[in-house]
Amino acid sequence: MVPSLVGPLVAGTLTQQLSWRWVFLGLLPFVAIGAALVMPVLRTLRAVARPAEVHASPGPPPPGAASRAGVPAAPSRVLRAFAVAGGIAALEGAGQHPSPRSVALAVLGLGALVWGLRALLPPGTIRVRRGVAAPIAIRGLLAGSFFAIESLVPLSLTVQHGYSATAAGLPLACSGLTWAAGSWWQGRDGHADEPEHRVRLVRAGFAFLLLSALAVAVSAQPGLPGWLIYPAWGLAGIGAGLTMSSVSVLLLNYTNDADRGADSAALQLSDATASAVTTGMAGVLVAAAARGALGYTAAFTMLDLAMAAVALVGVLVAGQVRPRLQPR
Repeated sequence: MVPSLVGPLVAGTLTQQLSWRWVFLGLLPFVAIGAALVMPVLRTLRAVARPAEVHASPGPPPPGAASRAGVPAAPSRVLRAFAVAGGIAALEGAGQHPSPRSVALAVLGLGALVWGLRALLPPGTIRVRRGVAAPIAIRGLLAGSFFAIESLVPLSLTVQHGYSATAAGLPLACSGLTWAAGSWWQGRDGHADEPEHRVRLVRAGFAFLLLSALAVAVSAQPGLPGWLIYPAWGLAGIGAGLTMSSVSVLLLNYTNDADRGADSAALQLSDATASAVTTGMAGVLVAAAARGALGYTAAFTMLDLAMAAVALVGVLVAGQVRPRLQPR
């Protein structure tokens, strides 16, 4: 919670008083401190067996869990991860600098992205298949829609309503508080109908995000009060808190000992990839507005409505987080 509360205010103040570059330069000491804390621990870890050599714990697997064969070796996974990163960069670059050459770059980037993700995500992720694939897919839908909208919230307030950088960062701090509240709520005492309870939490989280996206789109209109974005983005924080924690719990319930590391990595990869792609879309729209190809109002509204559609998909597929039926 502390970074989400302090970060927007500090970033806004630095931008106003010094330069936006200091926001990023100021992070370097924290990176060094984190490395100093984690390196001694990493040196104490012993090498662990590869997934093929790990035996699942005795007893039946958890609902929806099934060991996956053919997980790529570490060098191949690293290569495919670079392909994913390069593909995203190529797509964003092509979108920000449209030209005949950028079309070829976009095709290559999309091919690299698909090639990398096919091996790094479990089968059935794109179809949101029940079992371990569903939480991973839903994590991507949530992160993609949430962080894309959030990336333009401060810019919308400064460009459309003339807010200062500090005031424009306050909605992000509000969402940090409500995110914590949503996460606390979903972690309360379990229910007898736990699978259905999780479905309700995930669906409610996406519904909150859908309503928030629509409200942010309305508040981006110059003739309407900008303060509407404060409660609107607080609502998005509740939705993220309900859903993000729930899908993490579901993943641990559905995976097994052999695949837990790969599945946890896939969860983070889905989050990072989806948010990178959608925030890249936001950057493309802002670049188009800066060139005069479309207005800022149109850019903000298009992004918010597109992410509202993504949140609606999340509402519709929430039932897939139920455990997969086991054969008799």
